[in-house]
Amino acid sequence: MEIVFRNVFYLWFLLVVPVLIVAHFISLRYSNKRAIKFVNFVALARVSEKIEISSNYSVLFLRTLVFTAIIFAISGTVLWYSGSSIDADYVLAIDSSASMLAEDFFPTRFDAAKEGAKTFVNSLPIYSSVGVISFSGISYISQPLTNDKLVLSEAIDNVQILNSGGTDIGGAIVTGSNLLINSGKPRVVVILTDGRANVGLNIEQAIEYANSNRIIVDTIGVGTEQGYFVDVDESLGPLGVNMQELENIAVSTGGNFYYPESSDELKNIYQEISKSEKTKVSLDLTFFLLVFILLVLFLEWVLINTKYKILP
Repeated sequence: MEIVFRNVFYLWFLLVVPVLIVAHFISLRYSNKRAIKFVNFVALARVSEKIEISSNYSVLFLRTLVFTAIIFAISGTVLWYSGSSIDADYVLAIDSSASMLAEDFFPTRFDAAKEGAKTFVNSLPIYSSVGVISFSGISYISQPLTNDKLVLSEAIDNVQILNSGGTDIGGAIVTGSNLLINSGKPRVVVILTDGRANVGLNIEQAIEYANSNRIIVDTIGVGTEQGYFVDVDESLGPLGVNMQELENIAVSTGGNFYYPESSDELKNIYQEISKSEKTKVSLDLTFFLLVFILLVLFLEWVLINTKYKILP
């Protein structure tokens, strides 16, 4: 759970709160001096109905609450939390390195990934938008966000093996996040890879970027930890699945890590993601703050006209 402010500048007005508190006590002192001018204290008590001059700390507290709530309201206070939503936008990031041509998934890892992606798209509600990117040593946008399932299926079919060496998972996370950054819905990036981050953006920086934009990252690892070398530069080091790394990405962003062992299991995972209710949900608190302000102002009005009535 996290509270953020769309207009942080207005929070500077909170510095005025101590000034208001001091002003309250100065005005109270002035009111006391006026009250002492009454000579007949018996009559004074009768007129005031034995009600104190408004030195009450409750009134001061209520006024401070109102002023603070007004500042939070104009600052655009938003509460982010992990909750349930049937409406989300997604980006599918498909590893397109040469090692995806391995045949331990039928017919290949690459083909199984694309078929699973199309199954995922077809299982989503019509109002969910999806983007598609492919990545190896660099990320490419194959399809910006759209809810046209035919266009998405064609975009997935058109994803090809890339010649750039290595696996830039961090770059794929940031590219996917950028596609989703203007979405007003809960946002999820789904990373499918048979490798590990060995080039490009640092993973921790990518996680921080996703979290700063309230984006969940689900990760799917296919293949073995040893890797599958075919037409790649082995000097880059091991290219197999780093399960600990993928799990860390998922957990750190509120997502899930999956490790399927077959093409059918991969399809089931995609369907599970499409039906998952776990998302980062935003709640704009402005309306609730305004209602709170009105209630507190009404309570203050009642108090100063009854229990804490100010003397004439």
